Amino acid sequence: MDSYGRMILRFLVLILVILLFLIPACSKKSSVELDEESQLPPCAQLKLTRGTQHEKLNRELARIESESGLPTQIDSPRSSIDLDQAKGPTRQSRKKTTAAFVAVLTEQQRVWLMERVEGALPNTAVEVTPENLFAMERLVKSYQEPADELEKLLRRPNFGLYVSVENGTLADLTFIDVATSLSRYLCIRAMVALNYGKLDQALDSILLCSDLLEHLGKLPNTTSRMTAANERAFLMRVVQRTANHHLADAATLQNLERLTQAIIQRWPNGKRAMIGERAVGLHTYELVRQGHLASFLTYKEIKKMTEEGTINSLATYLDKHIDEDEYQYLRHMRLYIEACDLPFHQRKAKFAEASEPENEGDDVYARFSNQFVVSDLIGMQYRLAQDLALCTAMHLTLRTAQGNSTESASVHPVSGKPFALEQTDSFVAITNVTWKADGASVKILKLPRESVRSARRIE
Repeated sequence: MDSYGRMILRFLVLILVILLFLIPACSKKSSVELDEESQLPPCAQLKLTRGTQHEKLNRELARIESESGLPTQIDSPRSSIDLDQAKGPTRQSRKKTTAAFVAVLTEQQRVWLMERVEGALPNTAVEVTPENLFAMERLVKSYQEPADELEKLLRRPNFGLYVSVENGTLADLTFIDVATSLSRYLCIRAMVALNYGKLDQALDSILLCSDLLEHLGKLPNTTSRMTAANERAFLMRVVQRTANHHLADAATLQNLERLTQAIIQRWPNGKRAMIGERAVGLHTYELVRQGHLASFLTYKEIKKMTEEGTINSLATYLDKHIDEDEYQYLRHMRLYIEACDLPFHQRKAKFAEASEPENEGDDVYARFSNQFVVSDLIGMQYRLAQDLALCTAMHLTLRTAQGNSTESASVHPVSGKPFALEQTDSFVAITNVTWKADGASVKILKLPRESVRSARRIE
């Protein structure tokens, strides 16, 4: 073999060696993905459900799968529902972060803290008095160490929360309790800072709380989404208190306006939470098919049904009609999910369609779903629309109080009517958005505020 042939041979040998190194690496990556799939809960794979011969149910399952809406698809590494963004936190990083987030507090500390923050700030109308200020300050100090740990996690650039959709009704939602406590704590800390005229510190707590609620609200889970909405009401009341503080200036209002604008611009579509809710329903039906009907019934429900003699009839009904019942449930959910693409005030037709059976007599095949699976989806979507209305109203009043135009203001998400803007020489208010706790309107004082400069903090 001449020198040229030997050179070619060496080159081929080198290529072969490189390939031998690359193949195990590629295999290792694939095995990680396969191992991850093998660790999925049996119910998440819907083996019994997917084995049905029910034509309509199979079509609905195929449609859901094509939209990546099955329990194993919603938060998978290959998900197409915008959960793993190229530059955002990955699924694995969110799992680790959520575990670390929960681990900061013991179960006893979580219970203790939840009681304290709810006691110190039970509703959005709480005013700072000498009596409750002492309790708020003591709470801030006693919780400072674990709160600092949680804040460090929250301030990480790759922070993200994770909910195990594949576990359905068995998913661990402890992180929601931790997030609720931290959110309320940050609101309390901001109120204490405001009392001492430390607006920069109050604003820092407000921004951090807003970030936390954004992470909580964009998860594919109705509990986390509703919690974010409820806690945001507390945050918005603190935003109003900060804007109306006697030391607030133009920069304060500008910062708060930018915050509310960012919240609205990044508003998550309610469809994500509804898709997660449907995945929980799919998981529930799979549990029943595996013979675990009693596993998600409460003791009182089982006792009541046993006394009434209905538990056996329910089991008999499911044995005969579970396919049709599940199809009716999925059809019901499809319509509610589709409704999320419309403003709330335009969803009435979809809600009406969802409440009616597809064919006459089909309602008898929704006994199980109506009693044990379907949540108050209209009430849920209404609450989320109220959440958006409150944030939008706060943004509009902040803009108007600074003399900025609101000509392009959106309509009220719930009613579809314009926001009722009221102005005087000293304040701006929106009268058709009120605080649930006391019925007061969203209201921002105009600048300058010479008439309120004499206000004093509580000693």
